[in-house]
Amino acid sequence: MRRIFVSAGEPSGDERGAEVVKELLKIEPDLEIVGMGGPRMAEAGVKLTADITRGGGVVGVQEALGRIGTLMELVAKLAREAMASDLMLTIDYPGFHLYLASKVNHPKAIYYIPPQTWAWGGFRIGLLSRYYKKLICILPFEERYFREKGLDALFVGHPLVDKLQNIKPVERRGSPVFAFLPGSRPHEVKRLCEKFTAVKNILKARFREADFLLSLLPGLERFWPPDPDFRVFPGMAPEVLSASDVALVASGTASLEAGYLGVPSVVVYMVSELTYWLARGMVKVPYASLTNIILGREVFPEHIQHINPERVARDMTEGVERGPQAVREALSGLREALGYPGAGKRAAEALVEALG
Repeated sequence: MRRIFVSAGEPSGDERGAEVVKELLKIEPDLEIVGMGGPRMAEAGVKLTADITRGGGVVGVQEALGRIGTLMELVAKLAREAMASDLMLTIDYPGFHLYLASKVNHPKAIYYIPPQTWAWGGFRIGLLSRYYKKLICILPFEERYFREKGLDALFVGHPLVDKLQNIKPVERRGSPVFAFLPGSRPHEVKRLCEKFTAVKNILKARFREADFLLSLLPGLERFWPPDPDFRVFPGMAPEVLSASDVALVASGTASLEAGYLGVPSVVVYMVSELTYWLARGMVKVPYASLTNIILGREVFPEHIQHINPERVARDMTEGVERGPQAVREALSGLREALGYPGAGKRAAEALVEALG
C-alpha cells in the first residue's frame, strides 16, 4: 500500500487538504494518508498524527517565539512520519513547513500553496529549490513566477472557485447590510475585535436600520465578546458576504472571496508590532489584499497595522453611497484570473503523477 504524508498547519490549510485528499482517494482508494491537519482532513480520510485544533496557526515572529519548544517536538514527530511515506505534501504555512522539509529532505516533496516569495522573503526560493520537487500553485501569476526562478510549478486554479458556486445568501434584516470577517486565527480575531467593534458602532450611529453580520470560523466565537448588534454566522463567510452591501475583511482569503463575489469591501491587516517592524523592509508588493494584488490596482481600500476606525467607517460609508456597480466592473477580471472549478482534482492528479 502506498503512503502519502500530508501536513496543514491552520484551518484554511485543513480545508484545502481535505479537498485534495478526497480527490486522491477517488483516484486511488487504497492510499494510506497520514499527517497533520484538522477535522476536515480527518473526515476526508487522513489518519491524523497531529491535530491543529489543539494549537492554532502562527502568523508572525512574535506569535511564534512563545511556542518554540512545542514546535520542535512536533517537527520531530512529523519528520518521522514523512520519512516513512512515499510522498510528502505540505500545504501553505511556510515558516513551519520549510523547516520541516529541511529536516526530512524527501525526494518526492510537493508544496501545495507555496510561500508568497513574490511578496516578501525571496531567500526562500533557495529552500524551495533544495527541498521540493514540485510546487502546486493557486494564484494565476505564480506558475510563471516560480518557473522563471527555475522551479517546477503548476497552476491548478483557486479552490475558492469551487467553494463559491451556488451560494445562498443569509437573510437580510435591515439596510444597508454590513459584513464583518475578522480572520481565521485566534490571535488575529482577538487583535481585530476591538477595531471591528469600533467601526460597527460608528456605522450604527450613521445607519439606524443597518444589519451587522459577523462570520467567524467555528470555535472562534469565544474570542469575540457577546454583542447584540451582530448576527453571528460561524463558518458561513460566503453566505454572509453574498447578503452584504459592504464588507470589512481581514487581509487573506476573505478578501479574495469578497472580490470573487463582487462585494465592495475594505481590507485591514494587523499583526504584532515586532512582526510589522521586521516585515516593513522586506515586503515587495504595494498591496496587502490578494484581490488588489491580482488586479494590480487598489479596488478595495486597505488599512494596514495602525487602524483608525473613523477612516475605515468612512470608506465603508462611501461604499454604500457609491453602490456595487463600479466595484463590480473593477473586479471583472478576477473570476477569469482564478481559473475554473476543480483545483483540488487537478492537484490530486499532479500528486498521483509525482508518485509514479
